[in-house]
Amino acid sequence: MSISQEDRALLEAVRKGDGAAWTRLVDEYQGRLLRFAQTRVQQSADAEDIVQDTFASFIKAVHTHTIETSIETYLFGILRNAI
Repeated sequence: MSISQEDRALLEAVRKGDGAAWTRLVDEYQGRLLRFAQTRVQQSADAEDIVQDTFASFIKAVHTHTIETSIETYLFGILRNAI
């Protein structure tokens, strides 16, 4: 799936250090990522740590990689690899 204009704009805002854009991104995906992780790891705290690490990896990637898939696809890819 290619990246939408909305995702592209959100990524650009995050790259520029827009805190509101980052908050919007986290608010949109954190719950889904956490539910996914909780179904695959036994400890809730471990799932929370993995999701936090996913966002940390994502923010690094935003500044060093060209992201050409949806934000959701990219985040879940990081999460699956972390699990």
